Amino acid sequence: MASSVNANVSTSIYCQACGAINPAQATHCFACGQPLSPVTGGTGATTNPLTGLLLSDVIIHQRYRILEVLSAGEVSTVYKAQDIQFGNRVVALKEIGQNQQSTQEAQDAAELIEAGKREMLLLASLIHPNLPRIYEYFVENQRWYFVMDFLEGETLEAYLGKRKNRALPVEEVLDSGIQLATVLDYLHLSQSPLGLKDLKMSSIWRTPDGKLYLLDTGMVPPAAAMSQSRSVYSLGRILRRLQAGKMSLRSLLHIALPKLRKRSRRAQSLPLKRLIRQMIHKDVHKRPFMSLVMIRQELQQQELQLLATEQTPTPSLKKRLLSRRSLLKVGGFVGLAAASGTLAWLVESQVLNIVPHPVYSPNIGGTICTYNAGGGVLGVAWSPDGMRLVMGNANGHVQAWDANTGLHVIDFHAPHLRRRIEDVIWLPEGNAIAAGGDDSIVWVWNAATGQLQRTYAGHTNWVITLASSPDGKYIASGSFDTTVQVWGVASGQQAVIYRGHTDKICSVAWSPDSRYIASASYDATVQVWEAATGRPVYTYSGHAVPVYTVAWSPDGKHIASGDVGGTAQVWSVALFESNGQQQQNPLTYNQQGGYQHSPVEAVIWSPDSRYVASISHDVQIWNSFTGEQIFTYTHHIFAVQSVAWSPNGRYIASGGIEGTVQVWNALIKQGKG
Repeated sequence: MASSVNANVSTSIYCQACGAINPAQATHCFACGQPLSPVTGGTGATTNPLTGLLLSDVIIHQRYRILEVLSAGEVSTVYKAQDIQFGNRVVALKEIGQNQQSTQEAQDAAELIEAGKREMLLLASLIHPNLPRIYEYFVENQRWYFVMDFLEGETLEAYLGKRKNRALPVEEVLDSGIQLATVLDYLHLSQSPLGLKDLKMSSIWRTPDGKLYLLDTGMVPPAAAMSQSRSVYSLGRILRRLQAGKMSLRSLLHIALPKLRKRSRRAQSLPLKRLIRQMIHKDVHKRPFMSLVMIRQELQQQELQLLATEQTPTPSLKKRLLSRRSLLKVGGFVGLAAASGTLAWLVESQVLNIVPHPVYSPNIGGTICTYNAGGGVLGVAWSPDGMRLVMGNANGHVQAWDANTGLHVIDFHAPHLRRRIEDVIWLPEGNAIAAGGDDSIVWVWNAATGQLQRTYAGHTNWVITLASSPDGKYIASGSFDTTVQVWGVASGQQAVIYRGHTDKICSVAWSPDSRYIASASYDATVQVWEAATGRPVYTYSGHAVPVYTVAWSPDGKHIASGDVGGTAQVWSVALFESNGQQQQNPLTYNQQGGYQHSPVEAVIWSPDSRYVASISHDVQIWNSFTGEQIFTYTHHIFAVQSVAWSPNGRYIASGGIEGTVQVWNALIKQGKG
């Protein structure tokens, strides 16, 4: 803003170094101490002489054309502008600085300006899909300018008002809750001075396509910032408002146990109502402990179940749903109401009973050992000799235990490793462990010493799944970037990149003879291709919904795959190999019990290829030839996310949301199944 336009400006000098406003007679900036230079006058062609605001069509920084004023405050103004050097994209331009007439006003304003600058610079360091991005900042005419996302749309309050405060569809409420829980959790974990004093409908911006942004992030004292429990409560109130429509003050005061009104709503909204009641119980002492991560996971689980039960899900819902290995990977906690006391004890203590020595159990399903993993277990694997176990969890830890003694063996660390390990494998030779996660990198450690041996950084998005070649010389890594990449363990050099899928990769499996790789994707296909060349061999389209998991039988004759709808299928390699086998129709197994429509998170084969274990909220073992259910393991408090069969076939290790790895007897008696 040109300083000569407004008559008030003649009484002030702006510091070129920090932008603070100083009295006209000052020679040094009172805020930073730098020398001041008087500002010469001009014609006033760039600003409104009455308001001091930039005029339309003015170009500043030789790049941004002002289109209109969006908002104006005491020390800041937000403009809608056009970036003429970048395809005329529309941006928001926040200007910080204001004209004051007295020394005291200048000092007060300078403090506000300095605080505003600090907040904007801190916000620029936060990168999240639900926070406005800051692309650059500059100083011009003694004003600070921050170039930000321009967001079409309106506040969530205004959006609901346009709907006459009618309740939103359940799928829209779920999606809104997932977005908000994700960004709130990010702010809590970022350890930034930025925070929220409260979460309000008016502080949430909604774009026409349903994306939400938090607007009122700012520097708040630690005592004033929302705690995790306060954030959960505030989010619950927002979801209640979206799910029920406008509420009276009376209903807000008695929100803990609201009487459900009869209305023509889907049955699928009942789990959401139960969750909201848990989040906003008026008695804080009776409110079970729930973290934002848990809330997000439960909402995602409900969203996936809604997709599975809808015969024709809406395109917007299908588009929004991510693979369970994105943010869902730690699952949900269905049944929270029944287990709320257990959950509170579990999370607050974060210590479970660990059996120091394996206890022999003659019966299938008998628990041998329970290990505390310190966070939701996303990957678990046995060493080739069956003597040790390794797990990776949502907190970024990779740990190994002695399977015979239950003693912790080693931690595997890496510089800059983030907090989510999505998959972990033990290489066939037993000398190395590999893990991949949300940093898009695959890490390879020496299994004996924990020393980092190799990293592979060929992916551009989360690494979700890993598989080793039978000889241990190559690793196939699947990613959200829709590729599967094959690379050498010793060299780290890429050998093959497979681009046949059109959506996120969920799982990969290597054939026992090393010839093929099977990859499962959110595009609802399993694709088989040559490991050495990447040449496509066969596409299996037996699933109608995203395929989460794929596993090759140890005898090499069959492939098992599982999908988001709760269905697992076993199909023959005779579909693409001419080896004399008789083609058979795929065997379909539907998850049993109370979770028929829950996603099949993983499938694994018994070493003798006779049985398959599939996991959802429990672990179900069934005959791979007949589909007959043999046994269901239900000892995990919450959903199971990873599973591995021991090399000798006697045990299964399963990892769950509650942060435990449980080893149990999986030896099936002859004649059973």
